[in-house]
Amino acid sequence: MTQFKYIAVIILVVLCIWLYSSNQSLKEQREQLSLQLKSTQETLIFMQTENIRINEINQINSRHIQQLVYESNTIRESIKEALKNETCTTVTIPVDVVDQLRSHAERIRTADSASQSD
Repeated sequence: MTQFKYIAVIILVVLCIWLYSSNQSLKEQREQLSLQLKSTQETLIFMQTENIRINEINQINSRHIQQLVYESNTIRESIKEALKNETCTTVTIPVDVVDQLRSHAERIRTADSASQSD
């Protein structure tokens, strides 16, 4: 019977050591997961902030484009009004001249956008 008690005590000691070791391992895992969670939360906050900034920039760009469209339409209407009684408006412009003007306008736009991006 005493031998049974010794075996039971040894089994209990081994079980306690195993439980302690498992507990330590779980504590380490919990700490690692807590660090990962904190890092993930920081990343999410950063992404939300950047998303807000991008949305604000998009809104500014959209308003700017709307303003440019409005100004373009206003200028177009002013030109139409100024030229409505002019005889030159009924003259057909040769296609090659129109193409040259379009090409020149595109070069100006390209140069203007390149200078704005610098």
